[in-house]
Amino acid sequence: MSISFSVEIDDVIKGLDDLRKKQVPFAASRALNDTAYKVARKHLPKVVDRVFDGGATRWTKSGSKFTRSTKRSLKAVVYYDDETHGYIKYQVYGGTRQPKGATIAVPVQGNVRKNKFGNLTRGKWNTLVEGSKTEGSRYFSGKPGHQTAKKYEGIWERYGRGGKKTRMVVGYNDTVNYSSPPYKFHDEVRLFATDPLRGFRTAFNQRLWQAISTAR
Repeated sequence: MSISFSVEIDDVIKGLDDLRKKQVPFAASRALNDTAYKVARKHLPKVVDRVFDGGATRWTKSGSKFTRSTKRSLKAVVYYDDETHGYIKYQVYGGTRQPKGATIAVPVQGNVRKNKFGNLTRGKWNTLVEGSKTEGSRYFSGKPGHQTAKKYEGIWERYGRGGKKTRMVVGYNDTVNYSSPPYKFHDEVRLFATDPLRGFRTAFNQRLWQAISTAR
């Protein structure tokens, strides 16, 4: 998942003297890189922390990356690596998430303690999995009693006096649907890049002034 932004310099160099014309591609490239850096490393981590339920994890906030432009190729790209952060696309486009394995494990709201990001901690997950494999544990995996429907598959907890009651703490789902994606990734990048104070225009003016003042 990515978005690129570039600049056409033909209109910029019209009316400039030879010294300034020579510095424009260099300044434009540096300004694109400045903007891409600010978007990927500064702006988007704050956005995901704001729009994700409970805030974003450190891993999610570090996922936005960028590729640099050169003075011969005036294009920068802000992106998420599909291999490591492919889950973010569902927060952008919505859709149906398919399991990497047999099923997707989904914590049941209200039946198991989750962290502020809405996830099980690694320690809690290990406790549930190991417990469900241990004889005599209050946790077990599968379906309770005489339930046969697939929707009852998961990790269950015995509770109450004598462990006679059961409740599902993790469900095993074939898919997970995302119907209201909260993350306007493309809009956020465009709005920042075109912002007259924070975006490319300001960065370009600064970089052009630096290039001209240091030119020999």
